[in-house]
Amino acid sequence: MKEKTQIPYYLGIDAGSSSVGWAVTDTMYHVLKTKGKAMWGVRLFPDASTAAERRTHRAARRRLQRRKQRLDILEMLFAPALNEKDPQFLARMHESDLWQEDKSINSKYSLFSDSNFNDCDYHAQYPTTYHLRSELAHSTDSHDVRLVYLALHHLMKSRGHFLYEISETSDNDSSLRDKFDDFCTLLSDAYGLDFVPHNMDNYLNILKTPNMRVTEKAALLTEGLKKPSKNEAGISPFYISELLAGRSVALSNLFGDDRFKDVKKITLQNDLDANYNELCEVLDDHISVVTAAKDVYDAARFAEIIGTHRYLCDAKIAVYKQNNIDLRALKDYIKAHCIERYNSIFVTKRTSLIIMLPIANIIIKAAITLAHRRLFANS
Repeated sequence: MKEKTQIPYYLGIDAGSSSVGWAVTDTMYHVLKTKGKAMWGVRLFPDASTAAERRTHRAARRRLQRRKQRLDILEMLFAPALNEKDPQFLARMHESDLWQEDKSINSKYSLFSDSNFNDCDYHAQYPTTYHLRSELAHSTDSHDVRLVYLALHHLMKSRGHFLYEISETSDNDSSLRDKFDDFCTLLSDAYGLDFVPHNMDNYLNILKTPNMRVTEKAALLTEGLKKPSKNEAGISPFYISELLAGRSVALSNLFGDDRFKDVKKITLQNDLDANYNELCEVLDDHISVVTAAKDVYDAARFAEIIGTHRYLCDAKIAVYKQNNIDLRALKDYIKAHCIERYNSIFVTKRTSLIIMLPIANIIIKAAITLAHRRLFANS
């Protein structure tokens, strides 16, 4: 049997993010053939993906699992008292999202089905769950155990992300000030940085000012602070203020360290839980600065939301009332200036963006007019 002669050849490979090209040539770069086919080709495959999307889904699953666990524990604790008061209450709640013919209980109501108190009475007395929470918080009278359960269910289900401790006896300004004092102490002890502003009250007021754009807030907080040069080392008060304002800040700029140059920017507007482990690996001891800054940012946001109220439910009720006032004013404006559009805006359901554009322009004009009226009324 005659052996095949081995000729010199080159194998060229072009590796990309989603493909690998290859070719076999002789020493003169002519493509070789085998069995009548040119020895070149390409292999296509999906782009490589980072773990960011999987991590986001995993965090969402954990959040939902923990929420379900909290609600299951709450139901287990209240079940004896609820069954004694209304044996079918929990069953109605569990089947509230089903069609009537799919329910095991023959009742058109989802919560209350008493002869003298049903869902209509409940929603008339408590337009939102915040109204119920407010009454329970301020009243010393005993209430139906079902109302108490609904209020706690709302608290446990929508717990928010303000996880730091806030004393019931302290106001929101002192909570924000305490967090800011702790942050300044950390910067002083760990980095020798005196971050205490000359006018702390003004600085904290800017932090908790509602309806202020992030860029405007950052400009006010960094006023009088020198922006460091690219090669300047050490933690930067300028970028600390930008971070507290809610802007995205590069870690290399924040700490003045080129080791963090390839790390993506961070912002305190996002929840740090999803990326906490990664940040710990990258920042090591510096992570304490980020977590302390997050505490200050969350305290400022909480103070911004709750305003002068003691309880969050009271602040939400104030927003609810203001929305009703604004809606009434908007309807009056539409009736006075373009009555023919009233049904299109408030009655008829519209899904086409082309149809909605002129309606949106009308609403924007009305909002500007109402804002001017409110401004002049307050001045």
